[in-house]
Amino acid sequence: MKKLLGWSLIILLAAGFFACKKEQPRPEVSMDKEWYKYISAHTSGTIPRKARLRVVFVQPVGQPGETPPPVLEISPAIEGKLQWTGTR
Repeated sequence: MKKLLGWSLIILLAAGFFACKKEQPRPEVSMDKEWYKYISAHTSGTIPRKARLRVVFVQPVGQPGETPPPVLEISPAIEGKLQWTGTR
């Protein structure tokens, strides 16, 4: 019984040791300050797969129902459609 308890403790300690690893560094994201001149708000954080992404421009850019001009680049590429829901 003592041997079983001893081996169990050794296995638990070894598992705990190998489970504790350093956090992987996150990839550096380019935060170009220039876009703040054009975008006043946007969806951020962890976004569910089927959630809508929202970008609000500082100035009016288009009209609802119009074909959006090529003013956005989303990287990495995602499936979906781009549509205006307001003037900004």
